[in-house]
Amino acid sequence: MGDPVNAAVPTGNFGNIFAAYLAREMGLPVKRLICASNRNDVLTEFIRTGVYNRVREFHKTVSPSMDILISSNLERLLRVMGGAGVTAGLMDSLAREGQYRAPDELMERIRSVFSGYSVDEAGTLSVIGNTWREERYLADPHTAVGLGAVKQYRDETGDALPVILASTASPFKFAAPVSRALGLETPEDGGLYDGLRALSSATGWPVPTPLAETETLPVRFERVIDPAGMAGVPFEH
Repeated sequence: MGDPVNAAVPTGNFGNIFAAYLAREMGLPVKRLICASNRNDVLTEFIRTGVYNRVREFHKTVSPSMDILISSNLERLLRVMGGAGVTAGLMDSLAREGQYRAPDELMERIRSVFSGYSVDEAGTLSVIGNTWREERYLADPHTAVGLGAVKQYRDETGDALPVILASTASPFKFAAPVSRALGLETPEDGGLYDGLRALSSATGWPVPTPLAETETLPVRFERVIDPAGMAGVPFEH
């Protein structure tokens, strides 16, 4: 109790890692916060260079909850560490020019707490496969990004403190990429439930009940409306 740890959060919108920062400020003995990004590495670039640039290619990845170019909760950290005036100026620059450069003194404060790393698609799948083979832990793609970032941090710094990693979702929500990472053959027809059962059979991990039950639940909504015709459709409660 009371020993320091590091914390790592796979994130695109900076919400949970900002919450971890607030907990740190309240006394939780966290030494460093490791910000883990996927191929959409705008946060990693910001922490390393001080430049936030949303004018960049957007990538659809196997960790879609992190596919974000405008990280809205980062503004909260800027406000806490840099003050209202500085933050307003940076946000104005982001709106007008699509980017901003944070003052050096602000970046020094941010880097005293945060480290940023990114993991690409191939790296994500490699982490899933290696983690399963070495530890028999089945990671979803978002959690794998966090694991990859922790390895990069430790390799770069030599810091061996225990790390609390925010595991993100069930791997069965992403059965297709997780199966590829494990070298499993996926059903030829791409059937969702066949894929879930195949992953469960290969690993011994059960399909989460709420996900498995959807196969037999009645379909509640079948109506499809073209976006162009939405304005003429009455709203139904």
